[in-house]
Amino acid sequence: DPGTLQQTVERIPPESLKNLVSIPRMLEQFGSSEEQEWNHSYSCRLLMENILTENGIDCPDLIRTAHFHDIGRNVLRDWSPKKYKMVESHARSSNQVPVYKLESAVLSTHHGEVGAELLKAWGFPDLIWQVVAVHHDEQFEDDFPYTFEAALLQLVNWIDCRARGIECEPPSKRILQRAGIE
Repeated sequence: DPGTLQQTVERIPPESLKNLVSIPRMLEQFGSSEEQEWNHSYSCRLLMENILTENGIDCPDLIRTAHFHDIGRNVLRDWSPKKYKMVESHARSSNQVPVYKLESAVLSTHHGEVGAELLKAWGFPDLIWQVVAVHHDEQFEDDFPYTFEAALLQLVNWIDCRARGIECEPPSKRILQRAGIE
């Protein structure tokens, strides 16, 4: 139980609270791509939280996974700004090729892989970074330990993308079946 808003804020370390208070200011500096990504990530987080709550599943790490699943885009945008602008430009003009495929073609990696490496380096739990790494995969090993979580993230990501008119492949039917999601 998170308690009241005041109780929650009181538990936040002062250095983190400073960052939290700065977020509205930082959002003003976002371009349209960053704003769209923030809205998408936040919506995925809320959607995931609702699905988990409605089904009596307690998994805060999966809620954080939904929120951070596209963080690798920020890394790619900073790492190679010119090439990433090409990716974004082509994604806007074609609207038929998912961004992660364009990233792979232009940058030889995609935001899921890069985001996973960042989250792993920051010490996030295995569930979070491993699911971020595969959130666009159509299949992965049968012994992947987080099949249910990855399938649910694919579903949440797809639902929000569809609602926003963002090109995104539907969740893998094979993965959904393996996870027991109809």
